[in-house]
Amino acid sequence: NSQAKDAILFFGDSFAYGEGVGDDETLPAQVAIQTGGNYRVYNFGLHGYGPQHMLAAVEHNLVNPIVQPTVRFVFYVTIKDHVRRLAGNAPYLRYGPRYVLSDDGEAVSAGSFNRPGSLWGAVGAEIKTQLMKSAFLMRVWFSRVDESE
Repeated sequence: NSQAKDAILFFGDSFAYGEGVGDDETLPAQVAIQTGGNYRVYNFGLHGYGPQHMLAAVEHNLVNPIVQPTVRFVFYVTIKDHVRRLAGNAPYLRYGPRYVLSDDGEAVSAGSFNRPGSLWGAVGAEIKTQLMKSAFLMRVWFSRVDESE
């Protein structure tokens, strides 16, 4: 509703985006419908995204120029796999944003997962991509989160 005074933002992956359902069946669309059009609802969900993508979008001022009314609510639609994505253990995220915790507990940008000198570097990332095609390795090895990386 372009006349709404407040906005609701949704972030997340294909679940927020609405993979496999009609535009009017997505969670953001249903919130817009169920609130009677009293809010302008924005869907920033995209396939394969993780929490780091939401933070990068906000940090790089990609959201504010799009959102017109005052933001009243922000929702992040999450699934268990977002931990793996946030840790950089998804092969398609090697060039995605990487965040680490600073000494005071703040999330700070640390480039991408394809950083020079990283465990997976350019060659290692390709090897990892090929290894991740194995269902066995995905369950046994790559599902773990290594906090030291």
